[in-house]
Amino acid sequence: MPSTPVHAPSAPRLLSMRDVVRLTTYARPSIYRLIRQGRFPMPLKLGETKIAFRADEVAAWLADRQRATIKLEDCTSPVESRP
Repeated sequence: MPSTPVHAPSAPRLLSMRDVVRLTTYARPSIYRLIRQGRFPMPLKLGETKIAFRADEVAAWLADRQRATIKLEDCTSPVESRP
């Protein structure tokens, strides 16, 4: 009887700090500050000095920021200058 292959769940894609800096356009200190404030996904510790971020969590954070920006743009109207 042939056995059906069992697929293990795929490991999440990981991003280095360099990748996160490039994607977010935030500097490393800003990312660490957001992490401390609980406003950015927590990194995974891979070794003594190596961390990585889950790509899906960073993507969700970026999408939330984009939605917030779009809502803010919908709520603001251009300022009219007075003569």
